[in-house]
Amino acid sequence: MSKGYYNFEGRKKKKKEILQCLIRKYQRRTAKHIETNRRISMSPSEIYRPYGENNADIYVKEEFNKAVSELELLKMIKTDSLKYSDEIKKIYLLEEAVPSIYDFIQIEYGITPREIVKQKVLILLETYDNTDHTEDGILAVERYCRLVRQQIEKPSFEINYLRIEANLKMLAFLQKNEEEIYAREASMLVYGDSKWFQENNYEEICTILREAADAPKNDNEPNDMILEAFHVVPNEQDIFLKGRWKIRLHDTVIDTRELKGGISVSSADITDIESVTVEAPALMTVENRTSFQRMQAEDISYLYLGGFATRFQIEFIKKVIAENPQISYLHFGDIDAGGFLIHKNLCDAVGKSFKMYRMGTEQLQDKRFALCLKPLTDNDNARLQGLAEMEPYKDTVLYMLEHNVKLEQEIVSYYEVRNN
Repeated sequence: MSKGYYNFEGRKKKKKEILQCLIRKYQRRTAKHIETNRRISMSPSEIYRPYGENNADIYVKEEFNKAVSELELLKMIKTDSLKYSDEIKKIYLLEEAVPSIYDFIQIEYGITPREIVKQKVLILLETYDNTDHTEDGILAVERYCRLVRQQIEKPSFEINYLRIEANLKMLAFLQKNEEEIYAREASMLVYGDSKWFQENNYEEICTILREAADAPKNDNEPNDMILEAFHVVPNEQDIFLKGRWKIRLHDTVIDTRELKGGISVSSADITDIESVTVEAPALMTVENRTSFQRMQAEDISYLYLGGFATRFQIEFIKKVIAENPQISYLHFGDIDAGGFLIHKNLCDAVGKSFKMYRMGTEQLQDKRFALCLKPLTDNDNARLQGLAEMEPYKDTVLYMLEHNVKLEQEIVSYYEVRNN
């Protein structure tokens, strides 16, 4: 890269930084409706910190001064310099030049000034404000419009026009929707892309809907359950089972004992299941897929959890518990903060205490697993502190904190099967 090119690009960048700094100050004062004769100003050190110091890079300082001179020639700023020196003391915004500065920033740098974006958002909000509400009177669009109006008045709030527009499109659709559809179908109908909704603003929309409906989330309730009030259900999920199960649907009985790899039951079929019988003495929920595939004890039936239990898994497990009260209930997961929280969430959600399986200090001390022990992260430590006084985690958690260790379950299940 030539030095001349660097000079040009360096000055261009400095001009942008100077104008953005002054415009931000102008917008903050305008938003507060402050009437004053005091001029909006900045010091060079706000852009180039060592500007007034002896160790300042002469070349960088010279480029900065040239950038300021070019902005003065454009009649966007004025400056004060130190006596008997070309060193700049203060840079002042010429407020009458603000409209031309907005145009300059947009044309020169492709950046739409915040004030222009704000006005575009206000126009957008006007077009959505009169959207019909649901029969239940949930005014999600109205509430969101009110929230956005409040947010954009705060100078520190970064206005994302496309994000706001996307949220309004989905909220307006949901308020009018009376058809039972899947989340991905809603995404297609609104955005023309089946994955866009769930990959971009899914959780945000669910939170907005909950606030509008005054329906705060319970501890064990998935955030997206609120979508059911708008006739939208998440995509069907599979519940993976292995071992000795008998599942009756109408006149059909599915017996899984001969299927070594197990079966999957669609969440759409859960309501059609008439009865579930666990023919083994125990049911074990398993956190990770590899361990689920590896485990194969004759006296245990397995259910793959995959992390925090979904509402479909919770619904299914509750049915199993109600119809199989005589069996033992176990949970097998990672020996870390996440593993314990998954276990706690499961027990709380289904109203049943699952005994933890191979998730204690004995496994952390097992020499076969020593190579697989991992140190705790700062996040691990913070989450474990909250579990340190809780049963049944207390003893194991205190050991983990003292020895700075955690362990994934895959190595435990590997040796579990090798030894049987």
